[in-house]
Parts: sequence; structure tokens; C-alpha cells
Amino acid sequence: LLVNCNANDITPLMNSGTFSLSPDNNNNIIQSCINDLRHSGLMQFSLSNVTLQQVDTTSDSVFTLEESSIIIEQDSFDSNGSVGGNGNFVGSFTNSNSGIIMANGETSPSRLSIENNFSSSGTMFFMINSRDLSNPNAITQISAGGDVSLSGGRACVCFNPSLVLEEGDRFDLLTAQTLLQGRFDQVQFD
Repeated sequence: LLVNCNANDITPLMNSGTFSLSPDNNNNIIQSCINDLRHSGLMQFSLSNVTLQQVDTTSDSVFTLEESSIIIEQDSFDSNGSVGGNGNFVGSFTNSNSGIIMANGETSPSRLSIENNFSSSGTMFFMINSRDLSNPNAITQISAGGDVSLSGGRACVCFNPSLVLEEGDRFDLLTAQTLLQGRFDQVQFD
């Protein structure tokens, strides 16, 4: 899928409905490029590598990743809506004050890896399902290859009701390669 890649003065791809990108079978990975995306609906990427040269999201946009990578050509992926699932952002990521990092359903936590910096003033939902951190569904985790900067916002930490915690349990839900700074305005446990 190529939509006006590397073109100038183009009409943006506007999505306000449902857009899904996935291969016919699990043996292939889709490579695609979208020059200018204006998104306010549901967008699902499965086994896809998508280059977004410019993207604009609204508070009602939902991005769900399944083993996919989003390559950001602009300064940062600025999320004003919801993002969740398992995938990578090549570039930096900003979770704005209306943005939400969400869990991926009731039993599958999100795992997002950001190549460069991650900043957030929005809401982040963290799910803790298991003490066995080798289990890919154990915890929601956001990791940044650069800095993590928190400017308020809200963190919601949800525990699996059947999980039995022990003294000394530790869960690294948000990690930074270089610097982790700032704080949440509100932290809730459920």
C-alpha cells in the first residue's frame, strides 16, 4: 500500500471509519507508506511495517498494533486518541493530554517500544497479569530508547483478580534508556 509516498502538495488520506491492514497469511509482513494521514476512526495494523510521513490524529482515533512497526518521518507521533497492542514506533512518541495508552483487551496487555523519546501528559492503562515476566502477557510495558518525560496525566494500574502478589514483587511498566523524569498527576490502582 503506497499512498502519495514521497510526494509534495498531496491530498491526505482521511479515515473516519475502520481501516485494517494485515497480510493474507501469517507468513508475510506488509510494507506500506502513507504520506499524510488524517485519522479519526479505528485503525488496525497486523504484521505490518507502516511508514507515516505525516500523521494527524483526533481524540476519537484508535490505533491497534499486532506485531507491527510504525515508522515516523515527522518529529514525533503525536497521539491525541488511543493506542494499544504490541508493536514498535521508530521515532519518538507523544501521548497528548487527550491521548490514551490502552490495554489490549481484557487479557492481553500492550507492549510498545519507542525507538527514541516518549512523552506523556495523557492517560496510561497498565495491566499486570502475572509475576512471570517471561510471559509476554505478564504486564503492559512501554519502553523508550531515549528519554521518558511525564507531564502530569493519569496512570491506571489494573491487577488480574487471580494474581497473588508477594512482598518484593517489582514491575517495570515504563522504562527509559537514558532519562526518566516527571510524574503523573493521578495514579489509580484497580
